[in-house]
Amino acid sequence: MNSNFPRGHTAFLIIHGIGDQQPFDTLDQFTRGIVDYLEPHVGHLQIEHKTSFYRGQESGSAWMKSFVRIKPKAEQDGDHWIDIHEFYWAYLTEGKISMDQVLQWLKQTIRGAIKTYEVNKEFLDANFPSLKKDNNQKNRPYWWRLNTILRRVYWLYPIARLLEWLLLRWIPAAIPLPQRLRQAGLRVIVDFIGDVAIYTSLDQKSRHYDVRQRILGESQAFLEEMLEREEYDQVVVAGHSLGSVIAYDTLNRMNTKANDSLNKATEAYIRQIQKIRGLITFGSPLDKILFYFRPHSGDQQYVRKQLLTNLHAFKRNKQTNELQALDSLKTGLEQNPIQQFFDHLWWINFYDEEDPISGCLNFYEIEKDNNVKLKLGKSWGVAHNYYWGCNVFYERIFKMLLTQNPSS
Repeated sequence: MNSNFPRGHTAFLIIHGIGDQQPFDTLDQFTRGIVDYLEPHVGHLQIEHKTSFYRGQESGSAWMKSFVRIKPKAEQDGDHWIDIHEFYWAYLTEGKISMDQVLQWLKQTIRGAIKTYEVNKEFLDANFPSLKKDNNQKNRPYWWRLNTILRRVYWLYPIARLLEWLLLRWIPAAIPLPQRLRQAGLRVIVDFIGDVAIYTSLDQKSRHYDVRQRILGESQAFLEEMLEREEYDQVVVAGHSLGSVIAYDTLNRMNTKANDSLNKATEAYIRQIQKIRGLITFGSPLDKILFYFRPHSGDQQYVRKQLLTNLHAFKRNKQTNELQALDSLKTGLEQNPIQQFFDHLWWINFYDEEDPISGCLNFYEIEKDNNVKLKLGKSWGVAHNYYWGCNVFYERIFKMLLTQNPSS
């Protein structure tokens, strides 16, 4: 057996990020990256197109899904393989939000982030000193600088609305721009920022909340069906960009489901989810999502604060939970009843300083060496889409797979 290829049967579930995604785009990029990395180490690989039936959460009807199997061509290694599945969710957000709604969401988001900083300023500066940076010879906390930027952006909101009016109304009337050009400009904003606006709708009264629930429901159902396949020794969930947030939220939901002590099937469910061995996040905005979009409670709503903290505490570190519920000790709810069933799960986060969406994840329980800073060699902003071709990216993933493989 080649020691550079994981033993047994491993499955990846890859979840794509924001934008105008097409089916199998992410599957293609991740598969090619793995093959390019592995072949120099293990020799020629065999790539197979596989199919299975999946019963979606919504319709309940079975439909065929495609995935890819990678295995060494060497005959003695034929019983070891890696399957790569893709959870495709872009169709669920298509056409669900307008430019006006995106701009309204942006205004509310900035207002919420400013409030988060103002309420927790002393706590943030005291508990996250690693986020402090030198700025013009003065030690300015990261949160102070972010708050200053947000306030400036907030006051630029009327300018954004003016630009919207010019783009959608005045320019089309005064200057006959090609319809395709106008639509392309709008699509960039709605497809990219709109996906984030829809998914971060935590208010159950929001028109977009149902879309978020559909995404998470389908993601959970997809992963649970993978776990039901007895042939897999381990499953690894990988998410790019907003897909990393979906991956995290899906695992949090599954952990909560495993706490249903009144369900006779719970013990079997717990055994199933133990096969999820790893989480890979890259280009991930998880820290930013928590800071910008965490639910706010009134100053006296310490019961609500603690309930929300307990329900969303998966892999968050102690300081972050305190950020969620600063005065929760006023209640008898300080003991979290939600048991954690993913303590065995390893987590690697990849980021590049030229990728403004990603970053080192400070709010979560990740080993220091597993917050991996890459140098993708791309310009600011562009780097976000270039993790797939990075050799170090796959090297770290397979190093973890080989050392943590349950079949070893």
